[in-house]
Amino acid sequence: MTPEYVQPSEPIPRGPAPSPQAVTVFVLGILGITCCNILAPIALILGLSERKLVSEGVCAPSGLLTAGWIMGIVGTVLLCLNVLCTVLWFLIVFLGLLSGVA
Repeated sequence: MTPEYVQPSEPIPRGPAPSPQAVTVFVLGILGITCCNILAPIALILGLSERKLVSEGVCAPSGLLTAGWIMGIVGTVLLCLNVLCTVLWFLIVFLGLLSGVA
């Protein structure tokens, strides 16, 4: 005697689909911290837009999305510090050259 397969009367409810950009935000966050700082603000902006979709219930929450968003924040702060230090270094060198000429 073989068991019969019974078709369920209702489909199994599924939650929202995972965020389609979670991996992209994660990869941009890693690249923004490690080698190309200009990608960090892009990860931050994409992360913010995807987190908005998650809060609206369109997408499911993702650990990759959160990690990429946080790396985007850290990378953006590092980018700002890098730009600030570069500008200060050029000012110090420029003012040092001006004071040496006079």
